[in-house]
Order: sequence, then structure tokens, then C-alpha cells
Amino acid sequence: MRRVMLLLFFTAAILFVPSGLQGSPGTWNATASMANARQLHTATRLSDGRVLVAGGVTTGGGATATAELYDPSTGTWSSAASMHVAREGFQNAVRRVSAQQLLCPLW
Repeated sequence: MRRVMLLLFFTAAILFVPSGLQGSPGTWNATASMANARQLHTATRLSDGRVLVAGGVTTGGGATATAELYDPSTGTWSSAASMHVAREGFQNAVRRVSAQQLLCPLW
């Protein structure tokens, strides 16, 4: 079943699960929270189904270089390597064929 993740404010996360029936609205389900509170981050679905969340603004108001991986098969988050430079808002993430991720600011 295909799942679409929507990240909410700070550490909370919920999943939208389409029902698979035409015209049916689907459901929203709570899932594990991220370890690091953030907003204005980027989220990219990787080829193996996991979701990479990187950058953003912390609760203290500063940009962060931290990154986390969400695994929908287990409903858990794990730490990923931090970026060399903190990034916040309006960044773009591109999934590359080599499975590497390219993150760049849009300004």
C-alpha cells in the first residue's frame, strides 16, 4: 500500500494512507516523532522507500545541519549524517540515480 508522509510542526509526524478505493478519502495515522525538532526542512523519498529529512529551523530559531531517516516499514526514525552547512527553508532536494542526495538552497 502506498503511503504519503506529511511532517507537521517540530517533531510530530503523521502518515496519509490512501484507501485504494476510488473516491474514498483514506486515513491519517500517527507515527513516531523525529528526534530533533525542526520546521522549514526538506523531505525526500529515497529509492528504498525511506524518507530523508534534512536541515530546517530548530525550536531555538537557528538553522540546523542535522538529518534524520524515516523508515515507513518500521515506523521509526534514525539519525543520518549531518550536512557540512546548516540550511533552512526553501531548499530543494533531488534524488539522484546513484542514491546520493543533492540539497541546495534556492536563493
